[in-house]
Amino acid sequence: MYPDNYVKIFVESNIELREEKMRRGFDLEVERKEVELKLEEAPEQISTKVLIKRVGAFENEVILKSEIGKIMPSSGIPDFEAVWTIPVPKEPGEYTYVLSGNAKGTDLIRNAEVKLILKRGLQCKSEPPEKISEIRIEGDVEATALIDFLRSVGRSVQGSKIIRQCSMRIEFFEEKSGEHKKSINIQFESVTIDDVATVTRALKSAFGVTAGIKCGLLQLEVIGEGKVTDMNDMLSADKSIKQMPIKIEYCW
Repeated sequence: MYPDNYVKIFVESNIELREEKMRRGFDLEVERKEVELKLEEAPEQISTKVLIKRVGAFENEVILKSEIGKIMPSSGIPDFEAVWTIPVPKEPGEYTYVLSGNAKGTDLIRNAEVKLILKRGLQCKSEPPEKISEIRIEGDVEATALIDFLRSVGRSVQGSKIIRQCSMRIEFFEEKSGEHKKSINIQFESVTIDDVATVTRALKSAFGVTAGIKCGLLQLEVIGEGKVTDMNDMLSADKSIKQMPIKIEYCW
């Protein structure tokens, strides 16, 4: 039974139209979107899985195409998988490859990309070369001597310098009988030479002559050309820091 005033209720009520569009088609996705390789160790080709998934009530055949490489199988009705094999170039650089999927008999197209990055492997030696991409130091380097060395690098080498890693240790000289030897470890990551110098000055000011500050491991990256513009300054800094029991490598 309807209420007596149902007509009034119907007339005075707000009626909203709800419209929902059902998406139909397919999605195209590659499993390996970015691949980074060292040129010297790169294989002749790389492969990635391709996923083709149905969206809604879609039953068309999808044809896969690319200007480079091979796709197996090259077509199918979603859901299905394929393997895309891409030859690796012989020169370093960044390469972007596009795979297209076209629904047969329609203008529906989906694209997916693979980015291939090829880098030359670093060569390293113990003497400063004409260009520097990275400096690695292992061993105990007194903090003040390290900062002097890094300042020379900052002056003599073109490009931005980022200290990717530096393990610094504060060792206290005075030990009370029966106490374990005290130390503090500080880890720097992706900082500038000035950052390390500022923290080192603050630590020396805080602890004075009661503690020694040393760096046991350092990795410095040069971003840019890395050309050594003042080889005499660089050689002098190298000679000075090698007075300590360390291992140092210059890479390019």
